Amino acid sequence: MGGRGASSGLKYTKHKGYSSYGKKYGSEYQTVLQVGNIKFVKPNKGSATAPMETRAGTKRIYVTLDKKDNPKFLTTYGKNGQREKQIDLRGKAHYVNGTKVNTPHTHLGYVHSEGGTRTRMTSSEEKLVDRAIKEWDNYRRGK
Repeated sequence: MGGRGASSGLKYTKHKGYSSYGKKYGSEYQTVLQVGNIKFVKPNKGSATAPMETRAGTKRIYVTLDKKDNPKFLTTYGKNGQREKQIDLRGKAHYVNGTKVNTPHTHLGYVHSEGGTRTRMTSSEEKLVDRAIKEWDNYRRGK
């Protein structure tokens, strides 16, 4: 189960852009399960945050688990390994541009909501989420 595969160690500093916190790549998450291109990860410390980058390639999908091992985020990555979109699967509703957004919903872009937020998932996103949840449920049941 190593710690390879994802990094959230990026911080935005005004006038400098994004920089590393100084954490070694792959040290922040632990892989719990990998099925095809879907990798289920759990943070080693702190609360669940979705990985910002991966070195695994363009088709990688990460499902971030919370402290109770429930899927919290599903994140997809683009050609350069940076986050394209994040689907919030569970958690408290939050406000985007003054509008309350319940889960599940999709944030587009590298930074949370930089490309906007969709309050409803597309049909392809729904299929992807269903597949990921099914794989996780099968794993938890021991299949």
